[in-house]
Amino acid sequence: SNAVVLPNANIGNNVIISQLASISHNVKIGNHSIVAPSASCSGGSQIGKSCFLGTNSTINENIKIGDREEGWSVPSGILALLLACIFIYSCLFATGYWIYGNTSLAIALTIAAMASGYLLKNMWGSIRSKIL
Repeated sequence: SNAVVLPNANIGNNVIISQLASISHNVKIGNHSIVAPSASCSGGSQIGKSCFLGTNSTINENIKIGDREEGWSVPSGILALLLACIFIYSCLFATGYWIYGNTSLAIALTIAAMASGYLLKNMWGSIRSKIL
């Protein structure tokens, strides 16, 4: 149930190596990375800073994984969630107001839906590239 790390592996600071993980010869793992249970790094592979190797993942010989960039920020996610709620409910209520002939509210909610949809689309492009 212990991890295996060969003596000539270069492990950075604050790296978590879980049980049954295997770190082979000449492997370099950057600071703040996590190696999940049963993950394996073959000889000469390089793992960048703040990376996560998932359970049962295998990194073949001489493969280099770059540093992980800054991930999804919580405030951006909350703002995206609020914009999505405004978009969905504006669409729903605008449809109802159009059906029942209340055009002034229908127009206002249609504009709100278009604006929130536009903002969400632009925001999602930057969030998605960071988390996917």
